[in-house]
Amino acid sequence: MLFLIVSKAFYSPEYLIIFSNYSVIRGVLLNKKIALIGLALLALIIFSSSAFALAGTDFNAKENLRQVRELAGNFDFATRIIVFVLSVGIAAVALKAYSKTKSKKIMIVGFAFTFFALKWFFKILTLTVWPATYFTDPIENVFELIIIALLFIALFRK
Repeated sequence: MLFLIVSKAFYSPEYLIIFSNYSVIRGVLLNKKIALIGLALLALIIFSSSAFALAGTDFNAKENLRQVRELAGNFDFATRIIVFVLSVGIAAVALKAYSKTKSKKIMIVGFAFTFFALKWFFKILTLTVWPATYFTDPIENVFELIIIALLFIALFRK
């Protein structure tokens, strides 16, 4: 199916045409960022479906999840670094936007992503320096509660 869409992209303008600043998907004009988010979601779907396909044709949920967990475990350290770098970047962008706009909502979102970056920094330290007993699940849950509370406040603040 994916090959069919890609092959028709070169022959028919109604399927997928990518210009320098905008993408057209079946005649609907989209922003390039939205198109990139869609491609990332498509990659996630393909990755997860291929991971489950590796598990075989038998539907044994416990065995399938074990194999997916092992596959994800191979990329654990890289995933932690990527999430940490992205969260620091988003926090920096949000706090810089706050300095220009002085919007309290943007400041709160910046603090939420700062806590998110801090959580992933501690997770990286747990994997590399500290024993696994320091940054436990209850501490991680507190960080997640703070992040969700800050995002909730920023979303519903007037």
